[in-house]
Amino acid sequence: MESKTDVSNGKLDGDSGTVNDLGIDPIVEDGEYFFWDVIFLVENILFKVPRHHFEQDSAIFRAMFSLPAAESSEPSSEGTTKERPIRLEGISKADFLAFLKVICPKHFQRREDLSVENWTSVLKLSTMWEFSDARTLAISTLTSEHVVMDPIERIVQTRAYMVDQWYWPSLIQLAVNPQPLSNDDVDRLGMNFSLRVAEFGDPYSALIWTFTAVEPPAMIYMGRDKVENEELIKYAWPQDVWFHVDKLSSAHVYIRMSENMTFETIPEALLTDCAQLVKANSIEGNKKDNLTVIFTPADNLKKTGDMAVGQVSFHNDKRVKRVHIAKRENVIVNRLNKTKVERVVDHEQEKVDRIKAESAKRRAVAAEKKKADLELARQREAEKAARSYDTLFNVEDDEYDHQPRKTGRELEEDFM
Repeated sequence: MESKTDVSNGKLDGDSGTVNDLGIDPIVEDGEYFFWDVIFLVENILFKVPRHHFEQDSAIFRAMFSLPAAESSEPSSEGTTKERPIRLEGISKADFLAFLKVICPKHFQRREDLSVENWTSVLKLSTMWEFSDARTLAISTLTSEHVVMDPIERIVQTRAYMVDQWYWPSLIQLAVNPQPLSNDDVDRLGMNFSLRVAEFGDPYSALIWTFTAVEPPAMIYMGRDKVENEELIKYAWPQDVWFHVDKLSSAHVYIRMSENMTFETIPEALLTDCAQLVKANSIEGNKKDNLTVIFTPADNLKKTGDMAVGQVSFHNDKRVKRVHIAKRENVIVNRLNKTKVERVVDHEQEKVDRIKAESAKRRAVAAEKKKADLELARQREAEKAARSYDTLFNVEDDEYDHQPRKTGRELEEDFM
């Protein structure tokens, strides 16, 4: 419930609570967030909240709090009294209240139940004021599978709040939607982007470049741009190995290992080919000597919701190896470029085909193993029977077994 203490035009008006002559809403304290110790004015609401949350988590507020007062070396007194609040122009009280519920929660053991609109407010203000932790939390929450958002709204937010990882999935949603864009949609997205949606075609297809290493023969591939690199991260095969220039922007280059090759046994010549190709496709790295190229199995790549398009980290740093490149070897780069092929790949269908082939191979191996196990079981049963005393004194039936048994005298007479 809101307090009755009103401040209009920066002056304390006591308990009157009246609207001034200009028709401006009276300035009132927020009934939920007014305790200590810095005072903000948002629209007509005064918020008094812990200063350390703003000072600690935002470089923008930290710099603002350190500014001296006019004609004084002492810090400004702005924000210390209701008569001199810090005015946050252009911010809605609803946005600011949602933001406070995240950075200054009143219940530390449980999170506030915020709506999608509230989390969007948090994303907006955390981006504007550079609250990295709150921004990461907002992006993660809004990316959750439980959050349903119109793809056009998602793209608008992607542009406004620089959430690159939402761009590609939203574009796919628009491309597969059988309904054409409305005039309002075109206005919100812009004409250039709307034309791209119309021409997008199959959303699961991407243009990649493949190269062939000579010795040993192996397929090397890389995306055409950072958006397609994002798809390669998502659809990389378990036997793929990822290469990148260390600490510099570069292409994402992959090799697809053959069945008899492992990450630990990649030939040095193949490593050199990949490293030279990565260096040649790095704007900055191509101009430098003595570079380090890192490589790791594709399943070691880690992608989180707050990362930009094409950005990755690693699940396990111990599985990341390095190769040193002294300088660009034009002979190697030119040889690889001669084998360059531009391909349109349906990543989703390629994934389905790979899983089917791997499943068929596993079934065949399982059937062979089952057959071998049955044969081994029969052999062991036969060996066991041969070693058993149960059949040691068994005499095979012969033709005499079916004749009448003779007496002892008859046997004696036969003998004589």
